[in-house]
This record gives sequence, C-alpha cells and structure tokens, in this order.
Amino acid sequence: MPELVVLLSELCIMTGFSDKQRRNFKPMKAMGEHTRVSAGDRMRKRLQFAGRFYACPTALEEIERWDLKLADNLIEFQGRAESLLLRNKQPIQSGEEADWTRNLRTVPMYNKVKVDKPAQEVGQMSIVGKGMSVVINSKVFAIPDDRNNSYISEIENVHVWELFKWNLIKLEKLFVKLCTL
Repeated sequence: MPELVVLLSELCIMTGFSDKQRRNFKPMKAMGEHTRVSAGDRMRKRLQFAGRFYACPTALEEIERWDLKLADNLIEFQGRAESLLLRNKQPIQSGEEADWTRNLRTVPMYNKVKVDKPAQEVGQMSIVGKGMSVVINSKVFAIPDDRNNSYISEIENVHVWELFKWNLIKLEKLFVKLCTL
C-alpha cells in the first residue's frame, strides 16, 4: 500500500548553493545568465525544440502513439501587466517587464502578527491534524531566525539526539537481558 510522504521545504536538507555562495555576486550573475532567459530567447528555443522534435522520426512515432502533437507556432494574445495590492490596498506596478520583485523588496505585504503562545498553536495544529490522520508531535524547538541553515541545524541536532536515545534504549534492553541470564 502506498505511503503518504509530506515534505516541508523548510525542513528538508538543502542542496545546491550555500548562503556564502549566494552572496558571491559573480557566480550568481553567471548562473542568472542561464536561468533568466528573455522572452525572445525562450520563444526561439521553444521553436528550435519543435523543429528538432519534428525532424526525429522516433519522437514523432512516440508522440503519435499518445495522440499528441506540438503546435508549429506559439499562441499570441493581448494581455496586460497585473497590479498587486499589498498592505493598506497599496498597488504595486510591474512595469513593461512584468517584474514586481524590485517594488516588493521595499513594501511590507502584511501587518506583523505575533504569536504569543506557540504551544497553543501547536495544540490547535495537533487537533486539526488528527482529523486528517496526521499525527503532530507536540515538542517545540526554538529556532533563532528563519534562515534555512537554522532549520537544518536544529533538525540535525534533534535527529542526532533521537538516534542517541534510541541506541541508549537498545543498550539498556541488551543489558537487562544479559543480567537476567
């Protein structure tokens, strides 16, 4: 029977760039040249892909088996850049490039919310989780900030301690068995 596995991005061990690497401007700029492709380049690459695809008889055979096809051209339509409404109904414009990131850096999106009783919140999550057959452990661990490394460090500390306790229990059971022989 398949098992439900839920992965929370903040709680997964990260791979890729470390914080130190992300702060290094030159490699990040070089990476951006490959990941931030202009709309024109993206269109050109899409059309080149379709051309290569249709030139390959094996690929055509496979796609026909699935009763699919690639369009010869891109779909064109008129659109407009959306305005985002943030805190206090303050609109943020994206400009011609449809890029909101510059404006989002300086404007708070929501009012701050302070959770005074985290244990109470965990209790509520536990109650809600039971209804969905999700068991939530009520242990609370303090994390100094919301950086990924802080989450990872605390998870690793807790995991090491849990492994230690588990092995200690096994050793105690073994000792009890040896003493009763």
